[in-house]
Amino acid sequence: LHQYDSAPRRKQDLEQLVSAVEELPFLRSSSQVEQTSQLLWCFADWARQPVHSRAHMTKAQCNAVLDLLQHMAVEAGADTAGNPTALPLLQRYDARQLSMAAWSLGKLRPHLPAAAVTSACTAIARHCASSEAMKRGGWREWSNLLHGLATAGMQCSNSPDLTWLCDQAVQLLPERLARGAASQAISMTLWAMAKSGYTGSAQPLLQSVTAAISQGEVMRDAKPQEWANLIWATSKLPGCREEARQLLSMLAARAQAVVPGLNGQGVSNILYSMGLVLWHDKEVCRQLAERAAQSYEFMTDQAVANTLYGLARLGYLDSSVRSLAAGVAKADLTVFKPQDLANLLYARSMFFALSIHQAVSSGHSQLASEPQLTSMAAALWRECSRRGQGERQWSEEYLSQLFTASQWLHACTGGQILLAASPALQELLAKAKANEICNIKKVQNAAQQVDCCQLVQALAAAGYGEAQQASLSQIGTYCALLRVGMDLGLTRGIAINQSYLTLPDGSMSGVVAHAKLQQLTHFDAGLVVDRAVFDQLASDSERAAFMRRDRRPGQECRRAPMTAGRPGTRAVAPLSAAKGAREGVEAKSQKKAGQEAGRIRARCDALHRVQQSGQQPAPGAPPAWLLQCDCTTKARAAARVAGGTGRCSAGCQQWPGLACLSTNSVRRRLITMSAMA
Repeated sequence: LHQYDSAPRRKQDLEQLVSAVEELPFLRSSSQVEQTSQLLWCFADWARQPVHSRAHMTKAQCNAVLDLLQHMAVEAGADTAGNPTALPLLQRYDARQLSMAAWSLGKLRPHLPAAAVTSACTAIARHCASSEAMKRGGWREWSNLLHGLATAGMQCSNSPDLTWLCDQAVQLLPERLARGAASQAISMTLWAMAKSGYTGSAQPLLQSVTAAISQGEVMRDAKPQEWANLIWATSKLPGCREEARQLLSMLAARAQAVVPGLNGQGVSNILYSMGLVLWHDKEVCRQLAERAAQSYEFMTDQAVANTLYGLARLGYLDSSVRSLAAGVAKADLTVFKPQDLANLLYARSMFFALSIHQAVSSGHSQLASEPQLTSMAAALWRECSRRGQGERQWSEEYLSQLFTASQWLHACTGGQILLAASPALQELLAKAKANEICNIKKVQNAAQQVDCCQLVQALAAAGYGEAQQASLSQIGTYCALLRVGMDLGLTRGIAINQSYLTLPDGSMSGVVAHAKLQQLTHFDAGLVVDRAVFDQLASDSERAAFMRRDRRPGQECRRAPMTAGRPGTRAVAPLSAAKGAREGVEAKSQKKAGQEAGRIRARCDALHRVQQSGQQPAPGAPPAWLLQCDCTTKARAAARVAGGTGRCSAGCQQWPGLACLSTNSVRRRLITMSAMA
C-alpha cells in the first residue's frame, strides 16, 4: 500500500479576495449572505497562517475587509424575486455563519483598526443575544463564537450581551454533550469564558464536562494543549476550583502521555492553575518542571514567570526549578513586562519563606543555600533599579508585590544589592511602600467586616487573651485579621490570620509560608489558621483545643505559630491555655531571664572594652548583630527582671555594625541570619 500525504492547503490570494468583495453588490441577496461570511473567513484564514504572522495587509486589502464588514451591517439589495429587503445580512446569518464571522474577527484583529473590530463584534454579540439563531447551535458553533469574541478583545464587564451569551452556553451546552463534542470545542468554549472575564457560574457546564470525561465520553483523544487550556480556564472561572482539582486529578492519570507533548505555554498554564487552586502532586510537579526546563529556550517571558510563580505557591523546588531560575538570571530582562518581574520576585519571596520554615521546623540555624534563586533575584532587582519609578506600567498590584519582596531584599540577593547605592531603587520602593500604606486601609476595612466570633472565642479559650480585629502593624504596611497578646506583655502582639490556601496533604505551601513570614516581620509572632479545618469543628471545646494544640517535634502543623528566636531554636507553640499555667511559666523563667540579662550585659561590656581599646573583633567572630544586645524587646524584659534599667549599660549602640535598631529590624536580621552572614 502506498501512503499519500494530504493535499497541501490552498493559499488564499488576497488580490482575488479583494476583487470578490468589489463584486458583492452585484450578487443576489441570497448569495450575498453566504458570500460575505465565506469571504471574511478567507481573509482570516490568510491571517492565521504562520508565514503571515508578521505580514501586514496593504491599505487596499484592509479597506476591502472594512467594506465587507460594512456590507454585513447595512441593508442588502433585492431578494431572488426582485423585492427589496430591509434586513442587514448579519441578521440573516445562521449559527454557523455567525460563529464563522466572530472567529474571523478574532484572527483579523492585528490587521484592522481596533474600533472597527470592536464595532463588528458588538453587532454580532447583540444579534446573537436578541435572536434565536444560536439556540440551534452546537458545541462547535458556540466555541467558535465565544472564542472569536474573546480573542477580538471583548470583555463581559463591558458587554452585557456577551455575558448573556455565556449564560446561554452554560444552560444549553450540557445537554448537547450526549450528541458528542470535540475536545477542541470544549476547551475553546471554556477558555473563551475565562478570557472574557465571565463572572457568572460556569459550574453546571463544568460539572457536566467532568462527568462526561470520567465516563470516557469526551476528551478521549484530546491533545496536550487542549488539556492545558481546559485546566487553565477552569481554575480562572469563579467558584470552579473543585472542578479544576478534578480535572487535574484526571490529568495526573494521563501525565505520562500528556506532559511530553506540552509546549512551554501549556506547561505554564497547568502549573499556574495548580498554584491557583493549590492542587499538589509531587510526581506531576516533577514532570512539569522537567518539561519546563527542557522547553525553556522556547518559552515566553510570561510563561517562565507563571511557571516559577505556580511552583513557588505549591512549595516545590528541585533541580529543574533551579535551572529555570538560572535561566532567568542570564536572560535579557529589559524585555520582561512589569507583571513578569513582579511575579518572579514574589515567587522568590515565597521560596525564601519556605526555606525559613524548613530551617525552623528542623531546628537548623542555617538556611539552605540557593545560588540560582539568589542570582535570579539580584538580576531582577537590578532591572527594577534600572527602570525606577518612572516605569509607567507599574500597577498597584505590581507595586504591592515589589514592596513585599523588598522586605527581604538583602537576604534574597545575598547582599549583592545595596539600597543606599541605588537611589532609583530606593525611590521605586518608597513609592511601593506609600502605595501599600494606602491600599492597606482597604484591607483593614474588609477585615473589619469579617465575622470572627468563633475564632475570637476559640483564641480566648486557648489562653491568647483579648483579641483586636483588623489591627495594623506599627509602620502601617500590614493588617492582621486579629491581634492578641497585647495584654500579656508582648510589644507588637501575635498576628492571627486565616487561610483556605493550605495544601490537602498537610505540607507547607509557599502561600502560607509567605503569610507567616510577613506576620513575623510586623509582629512578635504569627499564626495562620487553616480555615477549611476550623470550619468543620462542631463545638467550642473542639475549636479551643484546635487553637491550643502544641506543635510536636518532627510534625508539620499548620496551626503552630512560626516565630523568630535565637539561632537554632524551633518554632514556639501557642501560649499556655490556662492563666495559672502561664503565671507558673513566667515565675520559672525569671531566673533564666536574669541569667540571660547578665550574659547580654557581659557581651555588651566586652564589646565596649574592645571599642575603647581601638581593637577590632577577633577573626571569625559572629556578626555583632547576633549578640542580641539588650536593646531588643526580649533583652529589655530580661534586664527589668534582673533589676536593670532596660538599656544597654555599655552604650554599645555606638559600636559600628551592631544592630541596636528597632525590634522589627533585629528580628528581621535574626530571621535572615544565614543569608546575610
